[in-house]
Amino acid sequence: MDIRIMGVVWILVALGILGTVNGRIHKLEIR
Repeated sequence: MDIRIMGVVWILVALGILGTVNGRIHKLEIR
């Protein structure tokens, strides 16, 4: 695979993980 494609995939995965973590933290703060 192309290195640039792998880079984009890793960025999307990292953003997805950060998004889920931030969502859980906000839910805990609301409750």
